[in-house]
Amino acid sequence: MRGGFSYFWEICSHHLTNNHYQIGGVGQVVKIDESLVAKHKYNRGHNVDQRWVFGGICPATGEGFLQLIPNKSAATLLPLIQEPGSIIQSDGNPSYNNTVNLPVNPLYQHLVVIHDQNCVDPITRACTNHMECYWKNKTRVGQRGAINYFYTLHDQILAEVDTVKYLGVWISNDLSWTPHVDYVTKKGNQKLGFLRRNLRGAPTPSKSLAYTSLVRSGLEYAAPIWDPYKIKDTNKIEAIQRKAARWAKSAYSPHTSVTGLLQDLGWSGLGDRRMILRLTLLYKIYFHQVGIEHTEVGIIPNPRPSRKNSFQILRPRSRKSPYTNSLILRTIPEWNNLPDSTIMAGSASDFKNRFSATQP
Repeated sequence: MRGGFSYFWEICSHHLTNNHYQIGGVGQVVKIDESLVAKHKYNRGHNVDQRWVFGGICPATGEGFLQLIPNKSAATLLPLIQEPGSIIQSDGNPSYNNTVNLPVNPLYQHLVVIHDQNCVDPITRACTNHMECYWKNKTRVGQRGAINYFYTLHDQILAEVDTVKYLGVWISNDLSWTPHVDYVTKKGNQKLGFLRRNLRGAPTPSKSLAYTSLVRSGLEYAAPIWDPYKIKDTNKIEAIQRKAARWAKSAYSPHTSVTGLLQDLGWSGLGDRRMILRLTLLYKIYFHQVGIEHTEVGIIPNPRPSRKNSFQILRPRSRKSPYTNSLILRTIPEWNNLPDSTIMAGSASDFKNRFSATQP
C-alpha cells in the first residue's frame, strides 16, 4: 500500500507541476499568505532547511494553490499575482503594498488586515482565516487520517468544535452522549442542592413533588433522543435519583436500602422511564402523529409479522455502536415484543398507560 500511495502521489505531483492554473477573477476574493515551513522531529536532530511557501485560496470556488518561493520579498511575490480584477486580501506584509499599482486591467483591489490589531478587519471585514486553515489542511496531506475541511457562512470560517448545544441537547463529533449526560447530571445536582437548602424540614410528599417537578423533568428533557447506552452514563443519572430518595425520606444511614426507598416513593427507574418515552415516540412516528416520515428514520414494516404483533418493524443491520444504539434501532426490538393490544391504542397517552400496566 505504501508503494501504491507513493506512485499515485508522484502522478498527482507531476500533473500539478506541469499544469498551472489561476484562481480568482474580476470581483472574486482571493486570500493570500506566505509561511515558513521547517520542523524538527521532536525538536531534535540536525538543522532543517527552511523553505518559504506562498499560497492563496478563493473562498467562492474553494480553489487554492501552494508554491515554494526563495523569499517573501516583493520581487518574488508580486509576479505570482496574475489574475486581474481580483480582490486581494492579505496580512500587513509590506511586500504586498504595490499590488494595486500592478500594470493590469482591471486593477486589483487590496484589503489588508493587521494581525497585531485584529483577526478580521472591523471595517473591510478582510481576513486570512481561510488561508490559515488551508495551511493546516494541506500540511497534513500524506499523513495518516482524513483531511479536515472547513465550512464558511457569509465568507467567515465556522469554528471547529468537538461539541455543540442544539435545542438544549449537547451533540458531540463522535456521536457519544457522554457530554450531554455530564451536562444534565451537573444541572440535576445543582437543582437538587437548591431544593435541599430551601426545603429543610419539609414533609416527604412536598420533597417528592419538588424533585419530580424540578429535577427529574430536567433529567428527561429530550431523553428519547439521547438515552445513553453506556453503563457509566446511566449510573451517573440514576445516582441523582438515589440521592434524592435519601433526601426525600431523610434516610441517610448506610444500612438503608435505597431500592426500598424508591419503592416507597413510587419512583420507577429513570432508565425504564426513558424506555417508555422512546416507545411512545416510536408510536407517534409509526402512526404519523409527528412530522417525521418513516423513510427519514428507516422504519420499514415487516412483511411477515408474528401473530402476537402485526406492527413489527424490520431492524436494519449496523456495525457501528452509535448507530446500533440510536433511537430507532435500539427501540425496534422492544417494539416488536409488544402485543397488539398495547399498540392498538387510541392515542399516545393511552399507549403509554397500556404499556405501563404491563410492567411489573
